Amino acid sequence: MDGVLIRKSFRMATALAAFALCASTAGAQTEIFAGKVTSGGQPIGGASVGIPEIGAGTITTPDGKYSFTVDVSKYNGRSVNLVVRFIGYKPKRLPLIIAAGRVDKDYDLDRDVLNLDQVVVTGVSGATSQKKTAFAVSVVDASQIKEAPASSPLGSLAGKVAGATVTVTSGSPGAEPAIRLRSATSLTGRQDPLVIVDGTITRLGLADVNSEDIDHVEVIKGAAASSLYGSDAANGVIQIFTKRGANLAEGQTNFTFRNEYGQSYLPKKVGLNTSTAFQLDPATASGFKLDGNGQRISEVDDISDNTYPKLFDALGALFKPGATMSNYLSIGHRKGATNFNASVQNIRETGVLTLLQGYNRQNFRINVDQAVNDKLNLSTGMFYGRSHADQSNEGSLFFGIRFLEPNIDITAPNKDGTPYNAIIRQPPSSGNLSNPLYRLNNQQVTNDRDRFTGVIKLNYRPLDWLTAEGNFNYDQSSGSNKSFTPIGFLGSTGTKGQGSLVQNLASEHAFNTGATLTSVRRVGDWLTNTTKLATVYEDQTTNLLGVRAQKLTVTGVTEFGAAAQDPNAPTLPSSTTIEIRNRNLFAITTFDIKDRYIIDGLVRQDASSLFGAKQRKATYTRASAAWRFSEDFHIPGIDEGKLRVSYGTAGLRPPFEAQYEVFSVAGGSPSKVTLGNPNLKPALSKETEAGFNLNVLKNYTIEYSYSDKVTSDQILQVPTSAATGYRNTWVNAATL
Repeated sequence: MDGVLIRKSFRMATALAAFALCASTAGAQTEIFAGKVTSGGQPIGGASVGIPEIGAGTITTPDGKYSFTVDVSKYNGRSVNLVVRFIGYKPKRLPLIIAAGRVDKDYDLDRDVLNLDQVVVTGVSGATSQKKTAFAVSVVDASQIKEAPASSPLGSLAGKVAGATVTVTSGSPGAEPAIRLRSATSLTGRQDPLVIVDGTITRLGLADVNSEDIDHVEVIKGAAASSLYGSDAANGVIQIFTKRGANLAEGQTNFTFRNEYGQSYLPKKVGLNTSTAFQLDPATASGFKLDGNGQRISEVDDISDNTYPKLFDALGALFKPGATMSNYLSIGHRKGATNFNASVQNIRETGVLTLLQGYNRQNFRINVDQAVNDKLNLSTGMFYGRSHADQSNEGSLFFGIRFLEPNIDITAPNKDGTPYNAIIRQPPSSGNLSNPLYRLNNQQVTNDRDRFTGVIKLNYRPLDWLTAEGNFNYDQSSGSNKSFTPIGFLGSTGTKGQGSLVQNLASEHAFNTGATLTSVRRVGDWLTNTTKLATVYEDQTTNLLGVRAQKLTVTGVTEFGAAAQDPNAPTLPSSTTIEIRNRNLFAITTFDIKDRYIIDGLVRQDASSLFGAKQRKATYTRASAAWRFSEDFHIPGIDEGKLRVSYGTAGLRPPFEAQYEVFSVAGGSPSKVTLGNPNLKPALSKETEAGFNLNVLKNYTIEYSYSDKVTSDQILQVPTSAATGYRNTWVNAATL
């Protein structure tokens, strides 16, 4: 009996020993990395700590601590780098060999005052430090934007990007400015750069986008850098990234609430002429000498050297200080495998024109990132904006002011007591004259717009060195512009109008979808190659519908049911449909040699429905190189030095109508106008960019770029032979 108990006890001890050995062996198959990230002794939450070569890592908690585990069975003995990075700080790197055990390491990061290690993705093969780009890339981050947020993202670039000119093209509240990067590339076509927002190629403008939602903006300025974007990028590229909560610490929730109030006003008014060439007579009510027909009599010398008998400040009556008010609320959060940022905004700009309510806009945006597992990440985003503008017909309003004489009081009432005297013409004077206050008080011009944008992106890492990515981006806008002139609207001579109603509806939607494969391979510790293969498909459809009623029958009704059924003043419809398709392929490869010599090359082929039927494809290339000479020898006072040179080609697409025959219809019969050109090609811009970047004394940066750009095959409309029956045609005909 005792022997049986001994044998059972022995077997039990053996099993326990084997179990302990297995557990010990299993535990030894992992390596734990842990520590704390600080700066000047203060913890940094939200810092990225990881091993890029194998895709392992984590985000620090609000107290700066991090911990993550690596499966040693997959990577045992492999040489890697543990990298610690946070925006605004210089990253730190720890070379190590993966082996079972534990690595406890704390890091104290130094501030990167000049953002030398800012990572960019625009125009390059993969996420790249600015120190290693072979062409100029400018970055404007949220810290710069929030100092003076603009109502438009393009406005936020003013004064912050070298070579960028931001111009206000309209005084209407809510209007976005125009931007030009470097010099002109087209004699007659568009000069604006390609704009991408969170991967969405947007053709619908940025007036709806809230600048306070922006995390950062990347800008490349010419063909030497923008070749990656092909036939639509000769004017450069602006890529906008909105906030996603990705920079928050683990477990952190961030609230932002901002109220802003400002005023806009005319700092200077153009002085109006106060002298006249008409003879004066204080005995008359008007102060002028009149002939038998009641018209003013000119001086014999016809010189304007008589001061008007009365002077009124018409501009002072027309313009007033305008108010700008905005309310902004956002919430960001990061927890585990999920991070998000959501925001709402309300903005109102009254503008400086009296009697108008101005511009109102409400926005909502949400971005969400989800790490499904170690290999698969999902990113989504949605934006909705709605705006309403109480406007004026700027052309007729300001055109009439040019003929306004300073002795006219535009604030005086009409003879029937209604506001703003309309009958202000003093013979002889131009019939184009009109009282701007009367127009603003009686005409109704409104502009309503809805905008929706959605994005979904999948990132899959089947191998440590290979990443596959797919994206679908959708952008939609619908707008209504309505102009109403009531029955009895008075002209400057007292004539009464029949009333009119004009409405234009615009529905635009576009999407771009793509797939990429990115390979990052290391050869020893001296060479890293990043290669990307990609395909991009773009689809854009625009539907325009307009109706114009030239005569109304019911007073005060702003609907087309009030239009007169008069064959001499018919209601006129119009419609336009534009469909554009683009299919693009590209390959780009970058060699990083010893962390100091950078060589880059790419080729891209675009196929577009905008090209002529016989010229459906175009090819673009780039070759560039950079040398970080400060890594090879030390120069006192220079913290970072880089020489760079790049040569690239990019294009400008023809307008939609250029390849088609265009007719005009008059009296029910079509007549030939423009002869289509099936051989029309995109304009080709070739650019060589060379320069250097110096960062000196830890606080100063010097950037110099020399650009030599030639744009050939300019797209021009020229007269054509009368034998064709057409007046003109589009051709590739000039070089700029």
